[in-house]
Amino acid sequence: MPSGIEGLPDLERDQAAGYAAHALGDMLGYKQTRKDKGLRTILVQAFQLFAAHGASRKLDVASLIELIANEDPALVATLGRLDTRLFKDLVHDLEVLKLNTSDLLSMDGEALDVELLLGLGRHSQPGKTRLSIVSTKFLGDSARVLFWVAQLLLALSRWVSRAPSPHLRAVVLLDEADMYLPAQSQPATKAPMENLLRRARSGGLGVLLATQSPGDLDYRCRDNLRSWFVGRVTQQTALDKMKPLLSDARVDVSARIPGQEAGEFHLLQDGRVTAFKRDVPLLRAEQVPENEILKLARRRPRDAAR
Repeated sequence: MPSGIEGLPDLERDQAAGYAAHALGDMLGYKQTRKDKGLRTILVQAFQLFAAHGASRKLDVASLIELIANEDPALVATLGRLDTRLFKDLVHDLEVLKLNTSDLLSMDGEALDVELLLGLGRHSQPGKTRLSIVSTKFLGDSARVLFWVAQLLLALSRWVSRAPSPHLRAVVLLDEADMYLPAQSQPATKAPMENLLRRARSGGLGVLLATQSPGDLDYRCRDNLRSWFVGRVTQQTALDKMKPLLSDARVDVSARIPGQEAGEFHLLQDGRVTAFKRDVPLLRAEQVPENEILKLARRRPRDAAR
């Protein structure tokens, strides 16, 4: 759970704990069956207990297993008449998860620190802007990736809530955003992403979502997205799904979008439409070998800032 969650108002604290618990439930493979919903409910209540008692930093899989296996009286009380026989199944699933994902869920790794990633606060350097690149390719399957990204989104939401600002202080770009904010499913990242989109502006955080599959992105969040940069889209299905977005524009550009060349875009913003072509990018877009990514990741922050 994000750092400082204990200081949030009760409703926001329980919401953040619930997001984190649901992310863990997705990693456990829980669906929407009656039994799985019961298992998810136990997880949510356990996470909320840790947060309410100021112990979120001590929450790891082993502590969670101990709380549930011992049928903690406070946990049982919050669950009312929910069958406590589910506790045994949940403990078994968590033990398997602990063995299979010790690298991801270990408390020995580097803590997720938003100010470190953004180069702000005590990590700031005068006259320098930090660029942090996060590669999720080493995490494994999509469930593990979604779990980690959900924690990142929760940490960003907590940061903007803790330190609001009227000025832009940082920008976060999420590539393949349709994976995190899909139209047809509810992954662990979706609710935290929707929450961040509502809060980011008040905290001085810009959020850029990039996708090559615009038809798969949930456009119901468009009220919280002020600017759209639409490149070439040729698939009719994707264009049909974009109709609500395009209908807000004062100029009909739906016929122009399929014929755009590489680097050509239409900016849609508050009903205005502006066509433009990008300049040569400052950064080269190229594949980096895995060993090179690991080599770069091991560099100390002070070395990388030079």
